[in-house]
Amino acid sequence: MTDSGTGEYPPVRIPWLLYLLAVIPPLLAAVALWVSYDDIPDPMPVHWGFTGEPDSWEPKSMGTVLAGVLLGPGICVVVLLCSAGLVKLESGNAFGPGGAGTTTDALRSWHELRVMQPLLGWYTVWLSLSLTAMMVGLNGPWTWLGGGVAGWLDALGMVGIVAATGWLLVVMGRRGDEIAAVYPPADGRPLCQAVCESL
Repeated sequence: MTDSGTGEYPPVRIPWLLYLLAVIPPLLAAVALWVSYDDIPDPMPVHWGFTGEPDSWEPKSMGTVLAGVLLGPGICVVVLLCSAGLVKLESGNAFGPGGAGTTTDALRSWHELRVMQPLLGWYTVWLSLSLTAMMVGLNGPWTWLGGGVAGWLDALGMVGIVAATGWLLVVMGRRGDEIAAVYPPADGRPLCQAVCESL
């Protein structure tokens, strides 16, 4: 097999622009919270019960305000960026020692990883936007949101997370099937059956 580090099958590139785009929603939320900082009560509510009434408070600080909104999206972007790094690393090893068993398996793996990389980038953008909306909603009915908007942001964020995950699974499944049709397992079995039996 050919070494993927050179030639026709190099490691797939990380779509850096998409990961930078994923940072914009939480940064915009942080700016909005910074602008409305004086409107936040002290002590500030940090948790709301099922009735929508605050049931936990903390002393007001910029760190507490921003952590509530930035923590979820920030973790999401970092973890998925690490996943993109692993995809790049794995694509660079598909043809080398310890990679796929056959050339066809290596080609299938490399093409699947090449397709996966931008999908992970768009998934990160979508999750960042959804988590930011949800975290802004969960972290209180700030005056700049207006009455009742916080609950809708929570719901919108949850729907976005479910929709993004469903989209990723469907698109990756379809693209994986298309690639498996071009580079089928050597014994002719459906790819899912071959993978499940190898476990």
